[in-house]
Amino acid sequence: MKVLFANLFISIISFFSFQNTILAKDLPYKRVVSIDYCADQYVLKFIDKQNIAAISYDADKDFSYMRDHAMDIKKITANTEEILSANPDIVIKTYAGSRNLKKILDSLNIKLLTLPNPVNLKEIKEVLNIMREISVHDKKVNDVLKNIQSYTEGFKKNNKNISAIYLSPAGMTAGAGTLIDNLFKVSGLINYQTKTGWTSFPLEKIINKKPNVIVYSSFKSLENHPDAWNPLRHPVIKTQLKSVPTINLKPSVTSCGGWFFLEALNILKMIDNE
Repeated sequence: MKVLFANLFISIISFFSFQNTILAKDLPYKRVVSIDYCADQYVLKFIDKQNIAAISYDADKDFSYMRDHAMDIKKITANTEEILSANPDIVIKTYAGSRNLKKILDSLNIKLLTLPNPVNLKEIKEVLNIMREISVHDKKVNDVLKNIQSYTEGFKKNNKNISAIYLSPAGMTAGAGTLIDNLFKVSGLINYQTKTGWTSFPLEKIINKKPNVIVYSSFKSLENHPDAWNPLRHPVIKTQLKSVPTINLKPSVTSCGGWFFLEALNILKMIDNE
């Protein structure tokens, strides 16, 4: 009889332990706050709307991929007072926030999660795995990861030695180590800009040898900005690049590294050396 009760007791304890394990996953953070638009993308994708206490003011801008999901959610700046006013139990960011933010949040027992700023598919997968730990939607994250895997495995690189240069709305170009550079590599394009990081438009190089294609993004908010496309207004450059084909990448697929990398790849796939 004692053995029977002992086994029953163990079974009950095991059952509740199992239930608590499930509940721990089923109960996400109740008040999630995102404070920059790169973090917004992941929060809006993988956190239930009722659990999002606030997102950044950029979450609904044209360069935000998940902007259509940002409606009717409180918007805040990365100011510490505004963050605390949203009464979060977790704050998610990539680059925003004050230098003392972690110290302040720690003192209030509020979790701060800093996501890496991914510039390639490997790093994007790492961020997705981080989000899986704080989201109840394991299947949604897994589906995105599987989609990335299957898409890239079946993706056929361009093998025509096409050189491409990327131009931002303000005329900066993306060099080695940037998200754009990695997009070019995966698609099979050769990055015309060989310098590292974001640099100014290479006027002299363009005059001597033009790229095969220009890839650009345009922001509605910068269409009438005096600095927008400034290098292309140069008369010599306009003449030199007149015959160069262009392709537009929506800013929402290039502003941050995310699963929408695949959408950018799909657009670059259309480039041909004709």
